[in-house]
Amino acid sequence: MRYITLSNLYNACAPETDMVRYRQGVVKLLNSLSREPDVLKMRTIDQEQTIIAFNLDDLGWTEADWNRIISAYPYAMKPDATVYQTVATLTNTPLAWVRGDWFAFTASRPPLYHDLLKLPATFAELEKQENLNIKSDIEKFLVKRAGFQHSGVSKHNRLIERHGISTGYFWTSYDFKGDRPEQSLFVHPLGPDGADAFKHDGGETIFSLPNGFQAYYLNKATGERLDKGPTEIVLDDSQLDRAVTNGISCMGCHNQGIRQAIRRNSRARGE
Repeated sequence: MRYITLSNLYNACAPETDMVRYRQGVVKLLNSLSREPDVLKMRTIDQEQTIIAFNLDDLGWTEADWNRIISAYPYAMKPDATVYQTVATLTNTPLAWVRGDWFAFTASRPPLYHDLLKLPATFAELEKQENLNIKSDIEKFLVKRAGFQHSGVSKHNRLIERHGISTGYFWTSYDFKGDRPEQSLFVHPLGPDGADAFKHDGGETIFSLPNGFQAYYLNKATGERLDKGPTEIVLDDSQLDRAVTNGISCMGCHNQGIRQAIRRNSRARGE
Protein backbone atom coordinates (compact mmCIF):
# COMPACT_ATOMS: atom_id res chain seq x y z
CA MET A 1 0.00 0.00 0.00
CA ARG A 2 1.05 3.58 -0.71
CA TYR A 3 -0.50 6.91 0.20
CA ILE A 4 -0.94 10.41 -1.19
CA THR A 5 -1.58 12.97 1.54
CA LEU A 6 -3.51 16.23 1.36
CA SER A 7 -3.21 16.87 5.08
CA ASN A 8 -1.05 19.95 4.64
CA LEU A 9 -3.77 21.58 2.53
CA TYR A 10 -6.48 20.59 5.01
CA ASN A 11 -4.40 21.95 7.90
CA ALA A 12 -4.02 25.21 5.98
CA CYS A 13 -7.84 25.48 6.10
CA ALA A 14 -8.50 24.81 2.41
CA PRO A 15 -12.30 24.87 1.88
CA GLU A 16 -14.02 21.53 1.33
CA THR A 17 -14.94 22.51 -2.24
CA ASP A 18 -11.21 22.76 -2.98
CA MET A 19 -10.42 19.55 -1.10
CA VAL A 20 -12.90 17.69 -3.32
CA ARG A 21 -11.05 18.95 -6.40
CA TYR A 22 -7.68 18.04 -4.90
CA ARG A 23 -8.81 14.48 -4.18
CA GLN A 24 -10.27 14.10 -7.65
CA GLY A 25 -7.12 15.56 -9.22
CA VAL A 26 -4.85 13.09 -7.43
CA VAL A 27 -6.95 10.09 -8.47
CA LYS A 28 -7.18 11.33 -12.05
CA LEU A 29 -3.41 11.74 -12.20
CA LEU A 30 -2.83 8.27 -10.74
CA ASN A 31 -5.10 6.80 -13.41
CA SER A 32 -3.26 8.80 -16.07
CA LEU A 33 -0.04 7.09 -14.96
CA SER A 34 -1.45 3.56 -15.04
CA ARG A 35 -1.07 0.82 -17.64
CA GLU A 36 -3.70 -1.35 -15.95
CA PRO A 37 -7.17 -1.91 -17.52
CA ASP A 38 -9.19 -1.13 -14.38
CA VAL A 39 -9.82 2.42 -13.20
CA LEU A 40 -8.44 3.21 -9.76
CA LYS A 41 -11.31 4.38 -7.54
CA MET A 42 -11.19 6.94 -4.76
CA ARG A 43 -10.23 5.43 -1.41
CA THR A 44 -9.43 7.50 1.66
CA ILE A 45 -8.51 6.09 5.08
CA ASP A 46 -9.13 8.97 7.48
CA GLN A 47 -12.26 10.76 8.61
CA GLU A 48 -11.22 14.06 7.01
CA GLN A 49 -10.50 12.27 3.69
CA THR A 50 -7.02 13.76 3.44
CA ILE A 51 -5.10 10.49 2.88
CA ILE A 52 -5.67 8.65 -0.41
CA ALA A 53 -4.64 4.98 -0.40
CA PHE A 54 -3.79 2.75 -3.34
CA ASN A 55 -1.93 -0.45 -4.06
CA LEU A 56 1.07 -0.44 -6.39
CA ASP A 57 -0.46 -3.36 -8.28
CA ASP A 58 -3.60 -1.29 -8.96
CA LEU A 59 -1.47 0.88 -11.26
CA GLY A 60 0.92 -1.78 -12.51
CA TRP A 61 3.73 -0.08 -10.61
CA THR A 62 6.66 -1.83 -8.97
CA GLU A 63 8.63 -1.02 -5.85
CA ALA A 64 11.26 0.46 -8.17
CA ASP A 65 8.64 2.92 -9.49
CA TRP A 66 7.80 4.05 -5.96
CA ASN A 67 11.48 4.32 -5.10
CA ARG A 68 11.87 6.55 -8.16
CA ILE A 69 9.15 8.82 -6.74
CA ILE A 70 10.54 9.10 -3.22
CA SER A 71 14.09 9.58 -4.53
CA ALA A 72 12.90 12.94 -5.91
CA TYR A 73 10.74 13.83 -2.91
CA PRO A 74 12.09 16.90 -1.05
CA TYR A 75 9.87 16.66 2.05
CA ALA A 76 10.96 13.25 3.32
CA MET A 77 11.52 13.06 7.06
CA LYS A 78 11.63 10.36 9.71
CA PRO A 79 9.31 11.24 12.57
CA ASP A 80 10.39 10.19 16.05
CA ALA A 81 7.36 7.94 16.49
CA THR A 82 6.84 4.20 16.82
CA VAL A 83 4.03 4.28 14.28
CA TYR A 84 6.48 5.41 11.58
CA GLN A 85 8.59 2.28 11.92
CA THR A 86 5.45 0.16 11.98
CA VAL A 87 4.24 1.62 8.68
CA ALA A 88 7.71 1.31 7.12
CA THR A 89 7.86 -2.36 8.13
CA LEU A 90 4.35 -3.20 6.90
CA THR A 91 4.79 -1.44 3.56
CA ASN A 92 8.42 -2.47 3.03
CA THR A 93 9.52 1.07 2.16
CA PRO A 94 11.25 3.82 4.15
CA LEU A 95 8.51 6.25 3.08
CA ALA A 96 5.02 5.09 2.16
CA TRP A 97 3.50 8.52 1.48
CA VAL A 98 4.13 11.76 -0.42
CA ARG A 99 2.34 15.09 -0.46
CA GLY A 100 -0.39 15.36 -3.07
CA ASP A 101 0.46 18.91 -4.17
CA TRP A 102 4.09 17.93 -4.79
CA PHE A 103 3.07 14.72 -6.54
CA ALA A 104 0.58 16.51 -8.81
CA PHE A 105 3.22 19.01 -9.89
CA THR A 106 6.15 16.59 -10.31
CA ALA A 107 4.52 13.44 -11.69
CA SER A 108 2.65 15.38 -14.39
CA ARG A 109 5.95 16.49 -15.94
CA PRO A 110 9.10 14.81 -17.24
CA PRO A 111 11.15 13.02 -16.17
CA LEU A 112 8.79 11.38 -13.66
CA TYR A 113 5.86 11.41 -16.10
CA HIS A 114 7.91 9.48 -18.67
CA ASP A 115 9.33 7.10 -16.08
CA LEU A 116 6.05 6.10 -14.46
CA LEU A 117 4.27 5.58 -17.79
CA LYS A 118 7.28 3.71 -19.22
CA LEU A 119 7.33 5.98 -22.29
CA PRO A 120 10.27 4.98 -24.51
CA ALA A 121 13.03 7.25 -25.76
CA THR A 122 11.95 7.23 -29.42
CA PHE A 123 8.70 7.40 -31.37
CA ALA A 124 9.60 4.19 -33.21
CA GLU A 125 9.77 2.39 -29.87
CA LEU A 126 6.41 3.89 -28.90
CA GLU A 127 4.92 2.43 -32.09
CA LYS A 128 6.22 -1.01 -31.14
CA GLN A 129 4.99 -0.62 -27.57
CA GLU A 130 1.48 0.09 -28.86
CA ASN A 131 1.69 -2.65 -31.52
CA LEU A 132 1.29 -0.04 -34.24
CA ASN A 133 2.78 0.36 -37.73
CA ILE A 134 2.10 3.91 -38.87
CA LYS A 135 3.71 3.56 -42.30
CA SER A 136 1.65 0.46 -43.04
CA ASP A 137 -1.57 2.13 -41.85
CA ILE A 138 -0.95 5.08 -44.18
CA GLU A 139 -0.20 2.83 -47.16
CA LYS A 140 -3.38 0.83 -46.50
CA PHE A 141 -5.55 3.97 -46.08
CA LEU A 142 -6.35 2.99 -42.49
CA VAL A 143 -5.77 6.48 -41.08
CA LYS A 144 -8.00 9.51 -40.75
CA ARG A 145 -6.39 12.90 -41.31
CA ALA A 146 -7.20 16.60 -41.06
CA GLY A 147 -4.97 19.51 -42.07
CA PHE A 148 -4.98 22.96 -40.48
CA GLN A 149 -3.50 26.24 -41.58
CA HIS A 150 -4.30 27.78 -38.18
CA SER A 151 -4.32 25.77 -34.96
CA GLY A 152 -4.90 26.51 -31.29
CA VAL A 153 -1.46 25.08 -30.45
CA SER A 154 0.77 25.14 -33.50
CA LYS A 155 2.05 28.43 -34.95
CA HIS A 156 2.12 27.07 -38.51
CA ASN A 157 0.61 24.23 -40.50
CA ARG A 158 -0.57 21.21 -38.56
CA LEU A 159 -1.68 17.80 -39.76
CA ILE A 160 -3.39 15.46 -37.29
CA GLU A 161 -3.73 11.74 -37.92
CA ARG A 162 -5.74 9.02 -36.17
CA HIS A 163 -4.78 5.35 -35.89
CA GLY A 164 -6.65 2.57 -34.18
CA ILE A 165 -4.88 0.61 -31.42
CA SER A 166 -6.02 -2.16 -29.09
CA THR A 167 -6.87 0.32 -26.32
CA GLY A 168 -8.78 2.70 -28.61
CA TYR A 169 -7.14 5.60 -30.44
CA PHE A 170 -3.69 6.93 -31.27
CA TRP A 171 -3.72 10.53 -32.49
CA THR A 172 -0.45 12.02 -33.69
CA SER A 173 0.41 15.32 -35.34
CA TYR A 174 2.91 16.65 -37.85
CA ASP A 175 4.03 20.15 -36.88
CA PHE A 176 6.18 22.73 -38.67
CA LYS A 177 8.43 25.58 -37.57
CA GLY A 178 8.03 27.61 -40.77
CA ASP A 179 6.08 28.14 -43.97
CA ARG A 180 8.61 27.18 -46.63
CA PRO A 181 7.18 25.29 -49.63
CA GLU A 182 8.29 21.90 -48.26
CA GLN A 183 6.45 22.78 -45.01
CA SER A 184 3.19 23.72 -46.71
CA LEU A 185 0.34 21.22 -46.68
CA PHE A 186 -1.14 23.04 -49.67
CA VAL A 187 1.99 22.45 -51.75
CA HIS A 188 2.87 19.05 -50.26
CA PRO A 189 -0.28 17.50 -48.79
CA LEU A 190 1.14 13.98 -48.59
CA GLY A 191 3.79 12.48 -46.36
CA PRO A 192 5.75 12.05 -44.25
CA ASP A 193 7.51 9.65 -46.69
CA GLY A 194 8.02 9.90 -50.41
CA ALA A 195 9.82 12.07 -52.95
CA ASP A 196 7.18 14.82 -52.86
CA ALA A 197 6.31 14.63 -49.15
CA PHE A 198 6.06 17.49 -46.67
CA LYS A 199 9.01 18.00 -44.28
CA HIS A 200 7.76 18.34 -40.71
CA ASP A 201 9.79 19.29 -37.63
CA GLY A 202 8.07 17.41 -34.82
CA GLY A 203 4.88 15.97 -33.47
CA GLU A 204 2.59 15.49 -30.51
CA THR A 205 0.74 12.27 -29.72
CA ILE A 206 -2.31 11.42 -27.63
CA PHE A 207 -3.26 7.80 -27.12
CA SER A 208 -5.70 5.95 -24.93
CA LEU A 209 -4.45 3.89 -22.01
CA PRO A 210 -6.03 0.51 -21.16
CA ASN A 211 -8.22 2.18 -18.50
CA GLY A 212 -9.53 4.80 -20.96
CA PHE A 213 -7.42 7.70 -19.69
CA GLN A 214 -4.98 9.49 -21.99
CA ALA A 215 -1.20 9.38 -22.36
CA TYR A 216 0.94 11.94 -24.19
CA TYR A 217 4.18 12.02 -26.13
CA LEU A 218 6.28 14.77 -27.80
CA ASN A 219 8.97 14.06 -30.35
CA LYS A 220 11.24 15.53 -32.98
CA ALA A 221 10.71 14.66 -36.65
CA THR A 222 13.59 12.22 -36.27
CA GLY A 223 11.70 10.46 -33.49
CA GLU A 224 13.61 11.46 -30.34
CA ARG A 225 11.36 12.01 -27.35
CA LEU A 226 11.07 15.58 -26.05
CA ASP A 227 10.29 16.91 -22.60
CA LYS A 228 9.08 20.20 -24.08
CA GLY A 229 8.06 21.27 -27.56
CA PRO A 230 10.12 24.05 -29.17
CA THR A 231 8.30 27.38 -28.79
CA GLU A 232 8.93 28.24 -32.44
CA ILE A 233 6.61 25.33 -33.30
CA VAL A 234 4.01 25.03 -30.51
CA LEU A 235 2.98 27.19 -27.54
CA ASP A 236 1.20 26.74 -24.23
CA ASP A 237 0.27 30.13 -22.78
CA SER A 238 -0.68 28.54 -19.45
CA GLN A 239 3.01 27.81 -18.73
CA LEU A 240 5.39 30.53 -17.58
CA ASP A 241 7.90 29.73 -20.33
CA ARG A 242 5.03 29.23 -22.84
CA ALA A 243 6.52 25.84 -23.76
CA VAL A 244 4.32 22.81 -24.32
CA THR A 245 5.48 20.48 -21.53
CA ASN A 246 4.67 16.83 -22.04
CA GLY A 247 2.07 15.67 -19.59
CA ILE A 248 0.81 18.79 -17.84
CA SER A 249 0.29 20.95 -20.97
CA CYS A 250 -1.57 18.14 -22.71
CA MET A 251 -3.70 17.42 -19.63
CA GLY A 252 -4.67 21.08 -19.42
CA CYS A 253 -5.57 21.32 -23.09
CA HIS A 254 -7.42 18.01 -23.14
CA ASN A 255 -9.07 18.18 -19.73
CA GLN A 256 -12.32 17.13 -21.41
CA GLY A 257 -10.69 14.49 -23.61
CA ILE A 258 -10.20 14.69 -27.36
CA ARG A 259 -11.07 18.16 -28.62
CA GLN A 260 -13.33 18.59 -31.60
CA ALA A 261 -11.90 20.40 -34.60
CA ILE A 262 -14.16 23.30 -35.58
CA ARG A 263 -14.22 25.20 -38.85
CA ARG A 264 -15.16 28.86 -38.67
CA ASN A 265 -15.11 31.39 -41.52
CA SER A 266 -13.39 28.86 -43.78
CA ARG A 267 -10.46 28.60 -41.34
CA ALA A 268 -9.96 25.46 -39.26
CA ARG A 269 -9.17 26.16 -35.63
CA GLY A 270 -8.42 23.96 -32.64
CA GLU A 271 -8.07 20.20 -32.35
